[in-house]
Amino acid sequence: MMRNLLLAAWAAAALGAAPQHADKQAPDTADANQALIKRYCATCHNQKLRTAKLALDVLDLTHPEKNALIWERAIRKLRGGMMPPPGAPRPPVEAVNALAAYLEASLDRAAATNPNPGSVRIHRLNRAEYANAMRDLFSVEVDAAALLPTDDISDGFDNIAGVLKVSPSFLDQYIMAARAVAKQAIGTPFTGKDVKRTLRGIDPTVPLPPGARGGISAKYVAPYEGDYELRATANP
Repeated sequence: MMRNLLLAAWAAAALGAAPQHADKQAPDTADANQALIKRYCATCHNQKLRTAKLALDVLDLTHPEKNALIWERAIRKLRGGMMPPPGAPRPPVEAVNALAAYLEASLDRAAATNPNPGSVRIHRLNRAEYANAMRDLFSVEVDAAALLPTDDISDGFDNIAGVLKVSPSFLDQYIMAARAVAKQAIGTPFTGKDVKRTLRGIDPTVPLPPGARGGISAKYVAPYEGDYELRATANP
């Protein structure tokens, strides 16, 4: 009996405390957050003052994705505690966090529903990409650094489309590079002279077959189409 009375008293206390807890909850709807912005943010960021070139009083908080860049900036300010600024009236921390969370969730949901990865403008290959493409297409190793001009760097990357532009001088370099690659890949007419080349040692860029012990490894590009004779000699 005593146990039942204690459970009933605990349940009554919990039910009685629920409305008070609800009153303290931070706003999590568009209308509530719109009122929060109107009270604490729009006093400066409005159409008349346009502080920091922002007019938040005319933005639709029901669809933050329509002004995603502005709200992304606002989120950073809210999460960093920079807005409202020092000295200005500030809402409770819970309300600020709830506003930031509402904006983040709304923007993420809109991005997931309508993904927009953007587009890549037409651009040329950089030197590394060019060398890789020639190797894949013609099975030849190309020293792109010797054939093509230095690539411009943007934000530490050399494959940004915005800087991989094509100018008349670049086009001339690519035509010269194409000739060099074609000559290496196809070869030149045989002149009738024997072609001899002596290879010694090990080329560290050419791995030996699995299980091999010693030997010679090297790369050789045949300059002409034809039959080649390989001879190997060894010293005792």
